[in-house]
Amino acid sequence: DNADAGVTVISTPSSGSLFPPGTTVVFSTSVDQNGNSNNCSFTITVSEAPIILSIKRKSANNVELMWPVSCASYQLEQSSVATVPMVWTPNSSPVIVTNYQNIVTIPHGGTNRFFRLRSP
Repeated sequence: DNADAGVTVISTPSSGSLFPPGTTVVFSTSVDQNGNSNNCSFTITVSEAPIILSIKRKSANNVELMWPVSCASYQLEQSSVATVPMVWTPNSSPVIVTNYQNIVTIPHGGTNRFFRLRSP
């Protein structure tokens, strides 16, 4: 009928839920005051933005690495060679948060090093 003003809608996951990257199906049921009901479902797709690791020379002796704070759980790793298999080790330099960026400053050291962020 068309006379009901109060329609209750229940969704799973509920309204206001945070969705992880990937695809989630939301199921909803509506019920009016007379007991009329209907169901529907729809798909939510969340794509992760690419993570950008910026590397720049801060001074003659230091290099600065930056990545978004939204990736705070990511581990900064380094390798001294770019041959297969690459051996990655965690970088233990302190991370400082400034302007929504994680920042690590490391000594240049005069040698080549390769860096990556590894997802937990």
